Amino acid sequence: MEQLEKGDIRVVLEVSKIAFASISRTLSKINMAKQNGRWIFWEVIKLKRSPNAGFYISVFILLLVFILITMDIIHRTGVALLGVALIFLTTYILGKRDPNYYILSFERAVQYIDLNVILLLMGMMIIVAILEDIGILNGFLLGHLNYLEEV
Repeated sequence: MEQLEKGDIRVVLEVSKIAFASISRTLSKINMAKQNGRWIFWEVIKLKRSPNAGFYISVFILLLVFILITMDIIHRTGVALLGVALIFLTTYILGKRDPNYYILSFERAVQYIDLNVILLLMGMMIIVAILEDIGILNGFLLGHLNYLEEV
């Protein structure tokens, strides 16, 4: 690093991430500082999004899931599992050959699971199922329809 103090040497920093445009920065003595005998480079580097094949495939899978749920061809749970399977198949089959097809790894998907949300949704579904069974929702709906007809 003594050569850097004299200005003889340059350091090129290349930053890349899947689905983002790569950039390179040349580090010079101007944008570096020496602290405790080490050179420190401090700059906020923002990568611009560059949609790749994985992005378009994931959008297609999302639209397919919405269409299948709307048309009620397959049960909602089956459609959701089909969408997840397609995402993982794309990532682990096509994504291994070409990084442009990488969408989401299983490890990252597990990190996104929030148990609080799952328990909240499960509790709401249980309450709605009980209310449907005892007929409160039908009476509530008929009461509102009668009110709307009067107005």
